[in-house]
Amino acid sequence: MRVIETLLDKTARLLGVGEQGISDLMCALENCKKSGAVSVHTIRSFANYGFPIVKPIATIMGVTTKAVVDDIDNKKVTYEDLVCVISIFAQDIKLRSQYGR
Repeated sequence: MRVIETLLDKTARLLGVGEQGISDLMCALENCKKSGAVSVHTIRSFANYGFPIVKPIATIMGVTTKAVVDDIDNKKVTYEDLVCVISIFAQDIKLRSQYGR
């Protein structure tokens, strides 16, 4: 297991995601890696299990969520972008779990 998969697995467990959900997330991550771009299906898969993707990208880039969705439709949001967002979200969840927020 690579670092991103381990991070995704641990974060999903902190969120209470079950084995099937973790499997679904891993599949979505792998499909994104193979295609190189984030798809609407990828966004839905992550959102269904409590992982925000669009809003963090919008915040980081200083654009609207609509602009991010347009970029997703145009295949401008990459696998690397997804990995960054997962990492940021995982860090936030880890801190919240440690400090009870």
